[in-house]
Amino acid sequence: MKLTKVLAAVAALALVAHAAGAQVAPGMPFYPTATGLGATASADYANPDWSGTTTALTGGAGFGPFGASVTVGSHGESDKFTTYGATVAMKLFGGGLTPITIGVQAGATRFDNGSETITIVPVGVVARASIPLFPIKPYVVGYYRLAQNGPADEVRVTVGANFNFLLGLGVHAAYDYGDSGNTWGIGAHFNFRVPVPVPVP
Repeated sequence: MKLTKVLAAVAALALVAHAAGAQVAPGMPFYPTATGLGATASADYANPDWSGTTTALTGGAGFGPFGASVTVGSHGESDKFTTYGATVAMKLFGGGLTPITIGVQAGATRFDNGSETITIVPVGVVARASIPLFPIKPYVVGYYRLAQNGPADEVRVTVGANFNFLLGLGVHAAYDYGDSGNTWGIGAHFNFRVPVPVPVP
């Protein structure tokens, strides 16, 4: 795929996320958004090193090379606040017989902090490894975080892995780091994949 198409895809995802006013849970690692065919659900816990903890529930769906998710979360210490949001993603290439897939994704966070409304928009590139018959699926998300009335704009990285059991169940963990602070998260997920029919000659 030409570089201009990749850049156009990243720009389009950023515009969609910003226009939607979507939110991902503050303090949560920027997990990959599932693509493919099927539905996903997850429950997550994160512990950022700045303040408070985060819990969240996420549901998503894949539509071939595209994916989207919605999240409801709670962040803070004793005085927690609720967030709602979404992410969008697109797989660029890989999959099938290729164990590495590359894609782009974007999300946004918007919440009130006293008298100010903070908006955070992460836009990034996702690399995943999926070795057949190997249950651990590592991934890396490199992204740029745009912020308004919040932390400084910066480049951040999420490193993590999924560990899948039978029947679609699994657990996952990730570490998200950057100049303004780090956070780690753990969770459990369920994947309901739609089987792709293989033509029989």
